[in-house]
Amino acid sequence: MRRESIVNDLNVAARMVTDWVNFCRGVYEDACLAFDEKIDGIGKIVEIDESKFGKRKYNRGKRVEGQWVFGGLVRYTNDCFFEVVPERSADVLLEVIKRRILPGRTVISDCWASYNCLDNEGYQHSTDTKHLNTKLTSVDDILRGLYQIKRELCALPDDVDLKDALEFTIELEEDAQEMKVSLFVFLSKYENKSETVCTIPKANIKIPDLRLPTFNGKFQESGLFKSQFMKVIRNKPSLDET
Repeated sequence: MRRESIVNDLNVAARMVTDWVNFCRGVYEDACLAFDEKIDGIGKIVEIDESKFGKRKYNRGKRVEGQWVFGGLVRYTNDCFFEVVPERSADVLLEVIKRRILPGRTVISDCWASYNCLDNEGYQHSTDTKHLNTKLTSVDDILRGLYQIKRELCALPDDVDLKDALEFTIELEEDAQEMKVSLFVFLSKYENKSETVCTIPKANIKIPDLRLPTFNGKFQESGLFKSQFMKVIRNKPSLDET
């Protein structure tokens, strides 16, 4: 739940909500650090994932080295662990998995290549494309938020210097687009063949006539053009075979 929603629903000060959110985050962090046992138990399912935490210098166009964190969550019991790791290579992650999870347990991960060795290490490994689709949805939300920021910046008076803010926003948008493409590539490898789109060219295919909107080249109206274009081509049965 967003903090704004809590403030509005409970009619409390934003500072109070921030303090409570930070307190709850600290309690959860302590609980994760306190769990130092090996996950055992027949039939337990452990979801694992890794993420990099770091900062980026404002308007520099250069990434700052962050820190990889690897963790796991047991379904239904919510037992969990996380550890700071130097990298997410197969050797590093496998060492943590062996130390934290007993062999024979079911381990669910995304499609990162470092997890491909788990089947040979005594674990029942499967990939969760639903997890990847959730990440893809999050990236789409980020892109929508960045687009809204750009619109608001462009709506400011002409005498406001927008160069730095726009460049920074565009850099973030490009990074999000790259991440979205990477997720699409991963998903395309693990989709069911019966659900994938056939890419074999077909002879004598004629694209149906569509009245497409025109774009005048103005950045401020690019979002409107995109919405109109997607509205025309989305859910068109006549395009399924083209």
